[in-house]
Amino acid sequence: MPAAVGYSGFNHNNWMNDMNWDAIGAFAELLAATGGIVAIVYLALQLRQNTHALDRSERAARAATSFQGAHTWAEINIQLARDADIAEAMTASVEAGSPTFTKQQTVQLHFLGRSTMERLDALHYLFRHEQLEEELWNVRVTWARRMLDRPYWRSWWQREREASNYSPSFILELEREPSDGGAI
Repeated sequence: MPAAVGYSGFNHNNWMNDMNWDAIGAFAELLAATGGIVAIVYLALQLRQNTHALDRSERAARAATSFQGAHTWAEINIQLARDADIAEAMTASVEAGSPTFTKQQTVQLHFLGRSTMERLDALHYLFRHEQLEEELWNVRVTWARRMLDRPYWRSWWQREREASNYSPSFILELEREPSDGGAI
């Protein structure tokens, strides 16, 4: 049998089976690599989407806080509008000179001033923790500096700050710059 002389034991079927498993293994590796890339792209897109959602949420929270800060200031004006006597006393307290007040007016002005400063201290806390817009904080602190520049309120503040009802950082911020002398 001359055909058997060059026979090396090559089996065509084994070669095809070996080839099929190699091809299947290579294809599986390609699928795994593709799946990994798809997973990374998906995670990157999710991360980006979540970052945008967090940014929007933070902006909404800051806007709500700024709105609340403006709203609490409006409540002070409503309180003054409801009581003509205290409104007159408040007006007199910011004018030049040394106004004379009844005991009741003095008590009302004291608690109105304290309420206003406590609200401002709370706004300062929000501003320091980046929850209040800088523009609103600057408007409020400028107003407070102007108010405390008036003789009645300057004297009131010297007594009030000694009571230590306010955060030290608020007092420092309030007194850091002098009043610009503008109207309140």
